[in-house]
Amino acid sequence: MFKDVCWIAQNEAKLSPWKYEEYTEEKDKALRETAKVENGSAMFRKDFVLKSDIESAELKISGLGFYEVWLNNKKPDEMRVFAPVLSDYYNLTRYDVYDVTDLLISGKNVICAELGAGWFAPLPKWWGWQQFWYGNPRMAAQLSVTYKDGTTDVFETDETWCCHDGCITFSEMFDGEESDFRLVPSNWREKGFDYSAWKNAIIAEPPTDNIVESYAPPIRICKVLEPVKSWKLSENQTIYDFGENGAAIPRIKVKGHDGDMVQFNHAEHINEDGTLDTKSLLAALSCDNFILTEGEEHLCQPRFIWHGYRYMMVTLSSPDIEVISAESCVIHSDVKTTGTFSCSNEKVNLLHEMYVRTMLACLMGVPIDCPQRNERKAWLGDAQIVAQAMTYNFDMHNLYHSLLEDVRLSRLPYKAINYIAPIHLQFNKRTTIDYNVAYQSFMTAVDERYSDVDLLRYHYQTLKEHLEYYENQRQDGFVDPCWFGDWFSEDMPEGMKKVDFRPGPEGHRQNPPFLGTMFYCQQLRLSADIADRLGETEDAAYYRKLWEVSRDALNKRCLDRETGRFGSGGQFLQAFALYENIVPEDCRDLVFKELLNALEEKEYHLWCGIVGHRVIFDVLCSFGREDIAWKVITTDGYPGPMYMLSGDRTTLMESLRLTGSGCHNMFAGPDTLFYKTICGININRRNDIPVVIAPYFPEDLEWAKATQDLKEGTVSVSWERKDGKVLCQVIIPEALKAEIKLPGREAEVVNGINKTFVI
Repeated sequence: MFKDVCWIAQNEAKLSPWKYEEYTEEKDKALRETAKVENGSAMFRKDFVLKSDIESAELKISGLGFYEVWLNNKKPDEMRVFAPVLSDYYNLTRYDVYDVTDLLISGKNVICAELGAGWFAPLPKWWGWQQFWYGNPRMAAQLSVTYKDGTTDVFETDETWCCHDGCITFSEMFDGEESDFRLVPSNWREKGFDYSAWKNAIIAEPPTDNIVESYAPPIRICKVLEPVKSWKLSENQTIYDFGENGAAIPRIKVKGHDGDMVQFNHAEHINEDGTLDTKSLLAALSCDNFILTEGEEHLCQPRFIWHGYRYMMVTLSSPDIEVISAESCVIHSDVKTTGTFSCSNEKVNLLHEMYVRTMLACLMGVPIDCPQRNERKAWLGDAQIVAQAMTYNFDMHNLYHSLLEDVRLSRLPYKAINYIAPIHLQFNKRTTIDYNVAYQSFMTAVDERYSDVDLLRYHYQTLKEHLEYYENQRQDGFVDPCWFGDWFSEDMPEGMKKVDFRPGPEGHRQNPPFLGTMFYCQQLRLSADIADRLGETEDAAYYRKLWEVSRDALNKRCLDRETGRFGSGGQFLQAFALYENIVPEDCRDLVFKELLNALEEKEYHLWCGIVGHRVIFDVLCSFGREDIAWKVITTDGYPGPMYMLSGDRTTLMESLRLTGSGCHNMFAGPDTLFYKTICGININRRNDIPVVIAPYFPEDLEWAKATQDLKEGTVSVSWERKDGKVLCQVIIPEALKAEIKLPGREAEVVNGINKTFVI
């Protein structure tokens, strides 16, 4: 088994004491002063001989923080980067599996690997909630070869492997990477290389006993951009504009003299004078340096860190350095695209592309909030807000499977789910109900899209323990306030300031003190549905009873039955109370009218935060006001979805004011409107009829089309206006049951169809 394979390192590689000791600030201070943190790369090599007639070969490997591996100087996956996928390495370490049959030959072979610090060995200045020091880099590998005669050879990491310092002298996720090409011959990965001066590797301690095969889609270079324009700031300094923002690895090919230096600096925006605007990076340095050798062409490319940027400044130490080419390698988890959408409104197309680009840029093995600054954390609140949009655009089945295991293992000692995962618990022992609802949200999103009852069963006991934590703190139906609420809302009553990380007063619209109980109702609703799916009928009934108690308590405290105002009103509270069915049936129309008033008051601009952006469109459509939903998403000006396109932006900003991070995925929730409403493709495999087709035809839209790839085939809806009518083509695979609801026609249930309807 792979978990029994030896781990090796270049130098003494004990794990940090927090593996075994309770964290204290005093110990942490002392450790910061004494720890020898290795931030350069380490190279490993093993020569071996194989017999002829190789039938198959498989490589299992893990390297912490990140590894690159070559067999006979060829990678098993040329586009793969930043492996293995991030985890809390003391709780769970992942290894990768490659079929390497085609990379081996009979006779002499060589396997080489290089390790970078990654998330495993950060600088002390970042220790804390941002990064955790687990120890220094280490690796484990197992190469299994089967011959045609049935015999086998197995080669594993041990002290006979040789190692040496790499040419990367510094690598830090937030700050950048430095390489000196003079330190290592370029042919070190080839057979016949003289490594007699290298030393033997040492046996290292494994980070955990829980070492499992990774099933999350790998992070890969998925697209290569060339500059759309460039300009010089001086003779030796050029800025390249790659045309779109996101997560990427810069790659510049140069030729110079021995000791020449090339430097990269990155930014999402530029100033009016054409210089880099680095404000959104916060404290991240985002700077790479490369020292060249005489006369050789060098590919200057950081290998164990990425940057979030659109613009890159290249500084040359000498004007004699020749820049041969400049590229930006776009990276993200290589999830399969399963949804497409386009329409006759080009700004809507740009908005959809912005949503998609941002979601991908924030997908690095786990969903992260942003790819550029000194954060890049797997905030579960951000991720769960866009979970449905993700499943409509990409195959998220395996990634969410992987993430949910991180969530389960990152729960707190008192059984509640964390609000960041993966994360090491030494630095985060609190929770907040508005973000940890992600646990149920991810399970629901996976089950609705992929019908995965086994996943629900695996997590069910943990889910029950999580709910028990809140049940034990309930008083008169209420639970503790939450921290974030409708995060980054602009919708505040006059004279009331926005709050951070704490509830506001009763009249607050982002995070009033009763909002935690509204999220508690959401958790109970989702959990009851999960219990029903598993046949746990008593649990389902119990959770619904708890929901009724909290619902009634909320209505007594917050609902004005005369006006329909919930709490202090505004877009989010009205919409969320309706979305979660907290409002009694006899008051729903009045509360909805108050929501419409709140939208009209702001001239149909969305002033609510990330949760409001996600739910408000579903609420409007559930009341038959698709026209208002379309008006809201297409209205220009501050604030709102269309405003995000201002200034030639290609990714979503962190705030409605267009400040903060320039690539933040938490406002991407409205993307589902294009699929579910405009083209009307609604997918829920929990239902007997898993697909419902119910498109809406805005009067100012000439055509729209969308597809959804399912296991049975592709669902397609396309419509266009022609001669005063709408022609709507619906394609459903034969093996799939669907209900078609079109204006002026009775609904019909079909098993496969390819038909154009005239409306």
